[in-house]
Amino acid sequence: MDVAAELAEAADRNAAGRPERSLTEADQFLADLATILQQLEDDHAPLGLKYQMASKVLIGKTFESDRAPFQDFMDLIRCAMTLFILAIVTAPPPPDT
Repeated sequence: MDVAAELAEAADRNAAGRPERSLTEADQFLADLATILQQLEDDHAPLGLKYQMASKVLIGKTFESDRAPFQDFMDLIRCAMTLFILAIVTAPPPPDT
């Protein structure tokens, strides 16, 4: 299950516990974030953009791209992608069948 679907389900679960089944402000934030992240995922948006949009929805502002934690997060993503690419490039070829 992807993150957007999990967030939407969390908002729905929270609303289900109340007789009026209405969304609280926090539930609405989760539902909005789920919608935004799903659209970004469908559009194959970069991970950094998804991270910034999540911040905007949840705390009302984006991260400063040249400071922690955004800079650290992007460094970690670049490192992971480099390791992933190296693993593919250096992997032995599959055996012939």
